[in-house]
Amino acid sequence: MWSFVVLYARPPDPEAFLENYRTVHVPLVRRFPGLREVTISVADAAEEGSDLVFMMSTMYFATAEALRAALRSPER
Repeated sequence: MWSFVVLYARPPDPEAFLENYRTVHVPLVRRFPGLREVTISVADAAEEGSDLVFMMSTMYFATAEALRAALRSPER
């Protein structure tokens, strides 16, 4: 299993960011060829370091080649 992790800094409007991410970005990511799963983790504002990393998105692929193909895809 191979994964591709993207970290996002806290945006000025976290709720608007999450709404856009879930309704626009995730459906696009789900079209990546070879994608097995995508997870989203949002930091609790009270957690130490949450001002540095607001959200983490992880995309999972069966092979390194599947990950490379997804990163070269038009959806990327």
